[in-house]
Amino acid sequence: MLSCACTTSLTNLSDPHALRPGHLEVTLAGQGTANSVVLSKSWDGGAALYQQAFGDQKLQLAALTDPAVVDTGVAWALFAPRIDPELQLRCGTPSGPLPGADIGLRISPSVAKLDGKLQLLGSDDGRHALALQAGYAMQHGGPHKQVEWLTLVEFGRQDFDLMASYGWRWPNLFEGYLGPRALFSLVTAKRRLEADLVDELPAEMSQFNPAQLFRDTWLYQAGGTAGIKAGYKYVFIRLELNAFYMWFRPIVLGQQRVFDGVVVAPSVALSGTW
Repeated sequence: MLSCACTTSLTNLSDPHALRPGHLEVTLAGQGTANSVVLSKSWDGGAALYQQAFGDQKLQLAALTDPAVVDTGVAWALFAPRIDPELQLRCGTPSGPLPGADIGLRISPSVAKLDGKLQLLGSDDGRHALALQAGYAMQHGGPHKQVEWLTLVEFGRQDFDLMASYGWRWPNLFEGYLGPRALFSLVTAKRRLEADLVDELPAEMSQFNPAQLFRDTWLYQAGGTAGIKAGYKYVFIRLELNAFYMWFRPIVLGQQRVFDGVVVAPSVALSGTW
């Protein structure tokens, strides 16, 4: 189930030194993400089903509404491990009195992201840089379709990203960068079952009403990014690691659930600049 985490939102693939006005950079990347919530909720959900199947009680349809089982489905729908390719285009822009600025567009199979970077400080020799970056991403590929089909809920997500970064470079050969980041995500749920069909559900299946499964809520992540790039003049290989702690407390089936956990997103990329 390599599917629904917003990998493009978690990675950065841009160093603090802004591109010069009119200069372009094209990056092809492969990136992945893993979330500890998927592992922990899958364990809890499996244990609940095992208890139902081999315990004193018989396995019944109502067992699928067990909180641990429902949480497992939601965790896979929103945070399943994913490996994605990505295309990034960046362009240097006029920066006024600041040392530099550029904008970027990043596209992957599930996410499109637009971001802007302001280089606030730069050393006279061009080796050191300090930058502030902000971005907005919208998921367009959707989570795992089998999970959407089972839950009858269409999930959506929008991400807002802030980062401050410091970088040091050996001109034309190497650069290293790191910095803290914060992500704020709005997770939405839209039921896929018509209202008149929901009204026809028998009483014993009333808990399966998609409108009751999940409510729109905010997700918060705080952590950092560290990366290096090495090459010569116009072509560079990038390696980057992003790590966050996630706070997520959605209302599921009328009760608040805890989906806090650790998120890791590594990436490798090839960049060309001219």
